[in-house]
Amino acid sequence: MNVVSGETEFCRCWLAKSPCYMRTLRFQDSYPSADALAVLASKLAYFSKRLSDSPDPSHQFHSSEFGRLHRVTEQALYDQARRKWQAEPTWSNPNLQ
Repeated sequence: MNVVSGETEFCRCWLAKSPCYMRTLRFQDSYPSADALAVLASKLAYFSKRLSDSPDPSHQFHSSEFGRLHRVTEQALYDQARRKWQAEPTWSNPNLQ
């Protein structure tokens, strides 16, 4: 879709994080923060809605893609939250999971 020119712009404009955020995640072999995922999901949903109101066919395509990416991002946020609470010792009972 060529929405951003590179990783630095993506970090700053789509995640509201520092330009080196993705590099840090790779170095630490870590997941994105819940904050970064929430900001990204919100922005994707916003642009999906804005573009869906346009009669331009290319905007409809981009709206659909932003909507799909929004769903993927929300699922990643949900999965991350689940990993966190399931790691808690109080949830070690398999009958509670």
